[in-house]
Amino acid sequence: MTGLISSASSVNNKDYDLAVFESRLFTTAVIAGLNASDDPIRTISCSFVSLTAQHIGNQSLDRIECNVREYPPNEQLMLNVAQRIFKTINLLVSEDFQQFHFSEFGFCNESYTTSSIYGNYTWPEVALTSSRTSSSVSHSCNFHCGSVTRICRVTGWDIPDYSQCGVSAGTFLIYDIHESELVRDSYTINQGYAFGLICGLFCSSSPTGEEFKWFDSNGNEGLYSQQYIEDTFEFESMDVAYLISYIDFDREGDFILPDTYISGSYTCRSSSGNYSQTVSVNTRNPNGPFSQFFFRFTTFFTNISLTDVEDKDYTLEVFEANIFYEADVVDGFNSTTNPIRTIYCHFVPLMEEDVTGDRVECDVREYPPNSSFVAVVWHNISTFISDTDNNAFQSIVMSVTGFCNQSQTESLDFGVHTWSESFGNTILTLPCGNRPMMNVTRMCQTTGVGWENPDYSQCETSEKITY
Repeated sequence: MTGLISSASSVNNKDYDLAVFESRLFTTAVIAGLNASDDPIRTISCSFVSLTAQHIGNQSLDRIECNVREYPPNEQLMLNVAQRIFKTINLLVSEDFQQFHFSEFGFCNESYTTSSIYGNYTWPEVALTSSRTSSSVSHSCNFHCGSVTRICRVTGWDIPDYSQCGVSAGTFLIYDIHESELVRDSYTINQGYAFGLICGLFCSSSPTGEEFKWFDSNGNEGLYSQQYIEDTFEFESMDVAYLISYIDFDREGDFILPDTYISGSYTCRSSSGNYSQTVSVNTRNPNGPFSQFFFRFTTFFTNISLTDVEDKDYTLEVFEANIFYEADVVDGFNSTTNPIRTIYCHFVPLMEEDVTGDRVECDVREYPPNSSFVAVVWHNISTFISDTDNNAFQSIVMSVTGFCNQSQTESLDFGVHTWSESFGNTILTLPCGNRPMMNVTRMCQTTGVGWENPDYSQCETSEKITY
């Protein structure tokens, strides 16, 4: 059953609430009418189990399993007790319970399995109907090669049976991991988005002994882009090989960063030479009108670094990629079609009040324009930054008109002026050095164009100051 467990007590503890819930079920429904000192004896034990996929996003709900027993055996136990339990639960909980199921022989919890060859699967919660029989669940194997089967027994799930995944001969394929589509002669990816291609023999019931590798257009097994990033490829010495363009969040693999140029021809080839296919990888660069906003923050990159590479430009690029993916900037977006979102971050001068640290500006865009883009994406980014570490990021500001850096101007006639960091389309005013009652003004232009020249017209006099 799925619902919201709460007790009448003031103890803020779910396990305690569940124990109270279990006790009330026991006295009201399970042992109603029984003598407390004679047989039969009934027991109940409740525990939390995993939420099913239907409610996985609602963490306020609880999925619960209760085990009710009677000693000695009684074939009428479920018939006698189930209806009273159902009525009692509807009185005890603050929300209607959902997915309410009874079984005399137990359940198998919803679970997930992964296989690098055959794919990832979600196995639904199953209620057993007999102690002598099992329940079988099947899914199509990865790449639609036969069926994978898993059996639910009274002892729980068996391991998945992949024996029917494929035929003995095997089929040579290139597959897009993210979009779950076959790739023919060409593949197009939005610039800056991660992609993953897998090639090899699929629908094979046993290993073939073939080893597959990817090669670039020059016949090299690796693609070197800069001194900190090694080859683009990750290999497996089995029936498949991967060509991956990922983000090096934790230096756990040698993957290229999103700004690296990845267009070109790549060939997947087997060790025997019997299997080979070339794919042309193309990148779609955004163009035309777009929605845009900027944000700035100050931090110490040594405190938030996601890589062990001691280079600030590299650290910033990894952070930029982390924002791009982990802050849901491209969450749910197709990596090969419009709309396209981009992010570009760079260091800017510190503000006077920051004293030390690193000041960063990021430019975030969506092509074509989208009226809800700024509100939605800035909310995601600001939440991500806040959740990362409230103290790590300071002086966080957002602007749809851009910023101008803190700067200083000097005039022999009108004095030295320090212009603070400002939002685009803003006019700043400071006293003239020669005429303090008058002002020099300066316009911060929009969308990162920068400062206009200072306007000293109010400072001008018929006689200039002599220093």
